[in-house]
Amino acid sequence: MEFVRQVILRDYSGVIMDELSPLGNKGSSRKILEGARSLGLVIKLLTPGAVYTEAHNAFIASLPAHVRAIVFAVKRFYREEWGDDWFRHFSVDSVRQAADGG
Repeated sequence: MEFVRQVILRDYSGVIMDELSPLGNKGSSRKILEGARSLGLVIKLLTPGAVYTEAHNAFIASLPAHVRAIVFAVKRFYREEWGDDWFRHFSVDSVRQAADGG
C-alpha cells in the first residue's frame, strides 16, 4: 500500500509535453484525491498517451496493474472528510498459496 500512497501523492504538474499543453507544461497541479479530479481523469492520467512526456509514460509503464487498480478503487470510494487519513480506510490482505497448489 505504500506504493499506492506514493502514486496518489505524486506531483503530476509537468506530465504533458510543452508543445501539447495550453498551460505550457504546467499541467494540472490537482491531487488525485481532489474532488475536482474525476475518476475518469485519474484513469486517463495513469494510462500512457501521446500527450505525456516520455518520463511520465515510463512511470506509468512501471506501475503494476494491481497498483493502478487499487489507486482507482481508492479514488472511487474516497470521502473528502477522510482528508489525508484515507490510508486507514483501505487494506490489502495477503493470500498464501499452499505448496501443493491448493
